[in-house]
Amino acid sequence: MRLSKPGRHTQGCPHGRPPVPGVDRAWEEVGPHLLHDAVSYASWNEADQRTDTTTTSLSFATTVDELRAENRSHRVMTVEEAVELARGGQTINLHPLVGGLPPEIAWRYLRIVVDRVMPALA
Repeated sequence: MRLSKPGRHTQGCPHGRPPVPGVDRAWEEVGPHLLHDAVSYASWNEADQRTDTTTTSLSFATTVDELRAENRSHRVMTVEEAVELARGGQTINLHPLVGGLPPEIAWRYLRIVVDRVMPALA
């Protein structure tokens, strides 16, 4: 993982899950944890959530389906999507224990990054 250079602008920073081979299955498994994280973060934010344009990671979702449809703050992406974003200079923030996700599940997803994403970027 590398850090952006100072002053570099990125178009938000999707986070929540490492890349996965089956997006639908992953949403079923981790969606509730992603939603818990998104709702908790939004509740701590002092800005007006509906008009805040400075916090790109704010979500307004109240269900897993809404969070998935937003496709911004908390995303689940395929290996190919992760490779494409990284090659395009975008940051992919991995948050493996998001929303209390059990470590044994998180490790499975992190192995995908190590075994499939990183070699594709080498």
